[in-house]
Amino acid sequence: MVKSTKDHKQSSFMPANNSINSLRRDYLVPTISAAMFLSRLPLNPILERLDTGDDKDEASATFERTAKFFGPAAIIVSLPAALTFFVAAIFGLNPTISAILAVIASVLTTGALHEDALADITDGFGGGKDREQKLKIMRDSQIGTFGACALILAIGLQIALYAELATALSTNGFLAVLLAANVASTSIMIWPWAMEPAARSDGGLSTKLGIPTQESAKQGCIIGFSMAALLLWLAAGIIAAIVSLAVCWALMLGITRISHAQIGGHTGDSLGATKKISELGLLLALIIAT
Repeated sequence: MVKSTKDHKQSSFMPANNSINSLRRDYLVPTISAAMFLSRLPLNPILERLDTGDDKDEASATFERTAKFFGPAAIIVSLPAALTFFVAAIFGLNPTISAILAVIASVLTTGALHEDALADITDGFGGGKDREQKLKIMRDSQIGTFGACALILAIGLQIALYAELATALSTNGFLAVLLAANVASTSIMIWPWAMEPAARSDGGLSTKLGIPTQESAKQGCIIGFSMAALLLWLAAGIIAAIVSLAVCWALMLGITRISHAQIGGHTGDSLGATKKISELGLLLALIIAT
């Protein structure tokens, strides 16, 4: 009788344990993995604590699982910039200075991942005469005139857009917009990654990590855009949310078509540039729509 009672107690905990393991394996591990891919945040200790146990090999996030959670991961990656702006606002710094500090925090968090991609693709598309030369220029670590101009203009525009939105919205409203812009623009990187062929066959991003499935790309975009839509709706209203997300998506499609025409598909640089340009477009559209 005692034995059966003990067995019953042990079995009653199994559904809860299974739910926790499922949450860890299917949601937390891929989200942290995606955040590590997108940033320089020291998240590996957290990932190691989550990704442990007898089913370690099974629990390890595949790239397909990771790609679906680019949107939630963007929240984690955006937190240092959001926190920096929040602290600056508490100390009474004006919106422009607060915006500059937030952009600096963002660049440090990501290691200028997307800014570097924008500079590379601008140099390649602007200076290359044919597909092979464009890909060669994009792989060159040195920045050219086109890339330098694009980098200066993009960072300057981002600071200006941040400052304008910070003036027009409440602090909480601006923080919601900052997070939403990053979530939307990060999640749509998966679309051209899955839908377009890899432009390189010699050690490019897709060669190293693989290509997400189309189903994974669709799910990732739905997750990311749903999160972004909610944040934008709360911050600026439903019309502004719809308009800004539509512009974000349109820019992604436009850059994808240009990339296909220029180099025959996607590279890591084209994906990073897509993120940066669509983010800026979303912020600009939001200002116009509010």
